[in-house]
Amino acid sequence: MIKHIMKPFSLIAIFLITVVVYSCKSGNTTKIEKKQITNTLQKAKAVNKLKLKPVFGYRFSITGNFDGDEKKDTLTEHFFSGIDHKETNKFYENGN
Repeated sequence: MIKHIMKPFSLIAIFLITVVVYSCKSGNTTKIEKKQITNTLQKAKAVNKLKLKPVFGYRFSITGNFDGDEKKDTLTEHFFSGIDHKETNKFYENGN
């Protein structure tokens, strides 16, 4: 009788320990990510002080029949910011 009670209890204990350990690790990752975002924003502010103009062109584009429906398809490159998850420029030019 005791063996039947202990087996589910030990599985629950292992699960709870795993959840606690994982949640502690994810807290540290968030602090690291916040620091990286702060550093990136500081670099972006430094670029703005240089009066550089963003260039939104220069996207690669490939045409061909990619899905096999005998029609011409076009694949176009998109460049997204890792901070705000919006499409952004890849290059800058001097705005003086």
